Amino acid sequence: MFNKIVLTGFQPEKLSDGAIPFGQLKSQARRASHRVPSCDDEVGPVIRFDYRGQIFERKLTRREMVFGVKAPDDNSGGGFAGLVIWRDGQDELPSEVVIEMARARMTGAGEWVIQFVREVVKAANWKELTPEGLTMDEAFELALEYAQEAYPKASKTRKEAFAGSVVQLMTGWLYGGGGSGPTCRQHAAARFYRAGEKLYSFDEAVQLLLKGDGPIFGFITSLHRECAEQEACFGDDPEDVVELKTTI
Repeated sequence: MFNKIVLTGFQPEKLSDGAIPFGQLKSQARRASHRVPSCDDEVGPVIRFDYRGQIFERKLTRREMVFGVKAPDDNSGGGFAGLVIWRDGQDELPSEVVIEMARARMTGAGEWVIQFVREVVKAANWKELTPEGLTMDEAFELALEYAQEAYPKASKTRKEAFAGSVVQLMTGWLYGGGGSGPTCRQHAAARFYRAGEKLYSFDEAVQLLLKGDGPIFGFITSLHRECAEQEACFGDDPEDVVELKTTI
């Protein structure tokens, strides 16, 4: 399984002759990663690798797992191919970042790699786009308008869970905009609609998530309770908190 993010704001640097070297997205991302506080945490497997002519053998850092490390030239093994593919935009094609989630989970990076990449993107001053060309923030704000129109009396938290879920169904990325969440309802919506396994259009996501018997605006169910127990949930509605504690 792959998780893909489409970027805007990437500006390739030109050489003195006007040529644009390939691979700059990865190069700029690598530089930006040094500004992410957790970049040097050693969280990966123990790997032999070559760094500037010296051979090391230790746990890989988050940055090394994302970008990869070189195998030594002594034919004794080692090295690690990065978990992320960085694709420069060409002509009318946007830049893309593709995360190999299956490998990430196998190496223990499944819980943090997406958030780390998002922090790198932010540090590089790029923006994330939905497949329809909206930034994630734009899609979130537009979805809020739909929630307000359909459920004007719903709480701010519920509306933001809806809007964040719309973005997640469109991109596969957990989105906690608006200052609240992700709540158990947002996690439940992601599980129910298998966010990331299929990408929905904006209209499809809105139509699914506005349902009165769905995971956002419907009753608390066993799925919500599972998410509350198994996921990191924040800012749940007080009414939901009471209901989550109710034994069926």
